[in-house]
Amino acid sequence: SPYATVKIVSGPQKGTDLGETETIEHNLSPDWCKLFFIEFSPSEVTHLEVTIWDYRPGKEPLWMGQARFEATSVFQEAGNTKSEQIGRGEGSRICCHIEKSQLGPSRGFMHLHLRGLDMKNVEPGAFGLGRSDPFFEVAKKNAD
Repeated sequence: SPYATVKIVSGPQKGTDLGETETIEHNLSPDWCKLFFIEFSPSEVTHLEVTIWDYRPGKEPLWMGQARFEATSVFQEAGNTKSEQIGRGEGSRICCHIEKSQLGPSRGFMHLHLRGLDMKNVEPGAFGLGRSDPFFEVAKKNAD
């Protein structure tokens, strides 16, 4: 049940733990879906260290491998993706993908509260005993 931890090991933010991925049960080729946000400048060398661990309930995690990626070189690579070998086997590789944030220069928080009041039953169902199946759709409209 592998998971990965990601840490910045060089540059202005050296020592910053970016976090860890989810644990994927019984899988030796995990495809993690965790996003990590970093700030770096192409003029500075920023190394990321990715460590793979095997989660073992009730025991200490078992170290499986490690790789380092330089953020600027990954970002400038074709497809913004680079892979490195981990462990001894040639097939043991981990990929790193870095892309420019879609957040832009402004950051902040948005508090959103949704309530559905007096929702209408839109599915009549059998014998007129329908079930209510309401949903909300939230989307961001980009300015042209």
